[in-house]
Amino acid sequence: MLTCRKSRTAGWGGLTILVAATMAGCGVGDSQPPSAAAGQPVVTASETPQAPVAPTPSPEDSPTETPSQDTVEIADDVATLNDESNSLVDPMSIWVIVNKRNPVSQDFRPDDLVVPDMTTAGSNNQLRAVAASALVALSQEAQEAVGQPLQLTSGFRSFDTQTRIYNNFVAQHGQERADTFSARPGHSEHQTGLAADVTTVGGTLGGFGDTELGRWTTENSWRYGFIVRYTEENQHITGYIPEPWHLRYVGENMAEYYHNTNALALENVFGFPPAPDYGED
Repeated sequence: MLTCRKSRTAGWGGLTILVAATMAGCGVGDSQPPSAAAGQPVVTASETPQAPVAPTPSPEDSPTETPSQDTVEIADDVATLNDESNSLVDPMSIWVIVNKRNPVSQDFRPDDLVVPDMTTAGSNNQLRAVAASALVALSQEAQEAVGQPLQLTSGFRSFDTQTRIYNNFVAQHGQERADTFSARPGHSEHQTGLAADVTTVGGTLGGFGDTELGRWTTENSWRYGFIVRYTEENQHITGYIPEPWHLRYVGENMAEYYHNTNALALENVFGFPPAPDYGED
């Protein structure tokens, strides 16, 4: 049964989504650049970055202010979905907003990571238990619907792993281009354990969206609590190119709402401002 809590502060029509005062915990699917399918070099998480290496962003690179209960405007119909008092800033919440202006802490690591019972590739093959269970169920239905299961290509990535991936892309493509398809360390949804890059078994990320399985996944992932986080329509909000392979777990209630309302981005749903860049001067 859906429940909601009365707010002690004005706004949201007497309802509140639990929002902490500080940001504890962030993402984008970037196991390979979008050009990889066109035959350009592919960098994996295990490769050691070569010079030039982009510096790890300093605290000054990110905004010092984080949306709080007083600044985030959220619609009543969204608040009524919050039957588990999900926070928008706690990285252990399935509703946490992670983007170019809302990072996770460097040392954050979920305490319930598991390897889903499905085909995986590479060493970044863990997800939070709730997301792993949902992805297995989605993959099983995909097998029944189109005759192919999903492959988890990249799940949880630590701050250090994301640093290696991002720096490799900067070395190959330059920072300006890398920022359009790879998250800087601390700003990746993968660090929450709620983001999954999926492909066909043995397939590539770049070609996934044009496959029958990719199209089916885009149309049906919401039934299992996932949304396609980065689309052509929300590039001006997220700052990332379309990534049909990047699924973000938000829970079945929110995924259904997102689908039924044709939501543009999580930022819009939760009243967060667009985050197309890192807010640098």
